[in-house]
Amino acid sequence: MNLVYARGGLEITLGTLANWCIKSAELLSPLIAVMKTHLLAQSTLCADETTIQVLDEKDRTAQQKSYMWVYRSNEYTAKPVVIYDYQPSRARSCPKAFLAGFAGYLQCGGYSAYENIDDIIPVGCWAHARRNFHDALTAQPKKQAKPLWH
Repeated sequence: MNLVYARGGLEITLGTLANWCIKSAELLSPLIAVMKTHLLAQSTLCADETTIQVLDEKDRTAQQKSYMWVYRSNEYTAKPVVIYDYQPSRARSCPKAFLAGFAGYLQCGGYSAYENIDDIIPVGCWAHARRNFHDALTAQPKKQAKPLWH
């Protein structure tokens, strides 16, 4: 981001940007708590997790995987909510802790960490289901054309 600012003629160090992010998170934490309460009150949620590289984190190397867990209300919610939850691991304890108090359907990609969490019913994701069929289809050997005999 500092390079974007630099192209516009504004020199801001990475340290300053990082401090802005940290301070913003502190100031916005009450708002995020309200958003989370609203999110967990829904009957259906969507969740996914992805890797994120953190270069300078206490007690961790830059090569260790960290995860951004994303939770959102479904598309038909009157007041949609999306919350990003950084975690240093992909363990079941991460969604279990975040989703404490939620009871309902959780649309997710089939990762086992979402299973066996009290009051949560994991439901599949069409994109992941399609991917499995596509992978199975493309793994099949190519069919040879058969000659027609008259």
